[in-house]
This record gives sequence, structure tokens and C-alpha cells, in this order.
Amino acid sequence: MPHAASLSLQAVSEPRAALARAFGCARVVYNDCMAARREAHRAGAKYPLSTGLQRRLITEAKHTPERAWLAEVSNIVLQQAVHDCLPVVAVSRSPAARAGECIADVAR
Repeated sequence: MPHAASLSLQAVSEPRAALARAFGCARVVYNDCMAARREAHRAGAKYPLSTGLQRRLITEAKHTPERAWLAEVSNIVLQQAVHDCLPVVAVSRSPAARAGECIADVAR
């Protein structure tokens, strides 16, 4: 029988500050990504791709005085924030998916 587990992490002051900084930076990048997608939707343009968003919202932003503090955290955290912002697209290699059928209908 499976049991549920609860986990609570309590970091000491230095790691706690690093975690807060990483989560704060990730939140800013995520919000910027959502704003870029919203702007593209309003303009009727295609949604920006992950690579373009990462370049603009992370790499180029680190070189601006307003967002230079993004360089204080790992790129992995920021890249994951962009990835989390993008919609999940299911890719299936099943014959039904290649034929254009809805996967949910085939499973029934």
C-alpha cells in the first residue's frame, strides 16, 4: 500500500538567501516570458520560440543595467523558467497520432 510522505526543507541563512535569489530571478524571467507571449498574441504574431526567448530574456538581459543581477544565479534555473512558461506540446510517434487522430479518442 503506497504511503504519502511530507517533506519540509529548512535552509540556513546563506543557502536560504541563494534559494530566494534563484526563485526570484526565475519568477522575473517567467513573468517576462508570459508578457512576451501575451504581446505576440495581441499582435497576432507567432509565439516566440524557446531559443529566442532565452536569448532575449536571459542572455541579452544580463548585459543591461536593469537586469544585470540575473547573472548571479545559475542559467539552468532561468532556462527552466522559460521552459515552464511555454505550453506543453505532446508529441507522439503512434500511428494514430501520425494519422491526425486525437490520442484521447484512440485510447478509449
